[in-house]
Amino acid sequence: MTYQTKITTSRLAIRSGTAADAPVLRRIFEEASYGLSQHLWAKSFAGEADRDSAILERMRLKIADPAMRFRIGEIDGVPAGGLLSYEKDATLEDAGDAGSLIGALIAAENELCGTHYINALAVFPEFRRRGVARALIEDAAAGAWQPLSLIAVDVNAAALDFYASVGFRPVARHAMVKEDWDGEGEAWLCLRRP
Repeated sequence: MTYQTKITTSRLAIRSGTAADAPVLRRIFEEASYGLSQHLWAKSFAGEADRDSAILERMRLKIADPAMRFRIGEIDGVPAGGLLSYEKDATLEDAGDAGSLIGALIAAENELCGTHYINALAVFPEFRRRGVARALIEDAAAGAWQPLSLIAVDVNAAALDFYASVGFRPVARHAMVKEDWDGEGEAWLCLRRP
């Protein structure tokens, strides 16, 4: 009897995102934000006749911003996830009303000045547990001038365990102010990787 074994290996590659990848960046924000991006986009673009086009244009502007670093992880040439990051200098952003949804989030981001801030990181569900997030973080670290940082939601135990496994440690906790957003969690956790 002859047995045939099929061995399949996936090739993971990291590349820079381009304007053509605006739909990928949109999906990264949707996956990473617990619905916050969708909530904010619904408010920001409420009067837009073509909200989808307006959102994609905003993504293209982020990609074109020279301060932003947009990297995509691909498995066998298919986008599997990505990371958007930038150097967060020592300048504090005006949190405005720290009792507002955005003000509370900006206050949390201000804890991470002087770091290379990961604004969004997501791996699409069909590609999880294949090393994509780890590769994206190591890629970010290799291109960063400062320690890495990010903000996570307190209820995402799997993500928090993963971040700990790649060297991130909590440095601050900020209560969420939800207003009319019904997202999960009670706090933003500021994490830093030395």
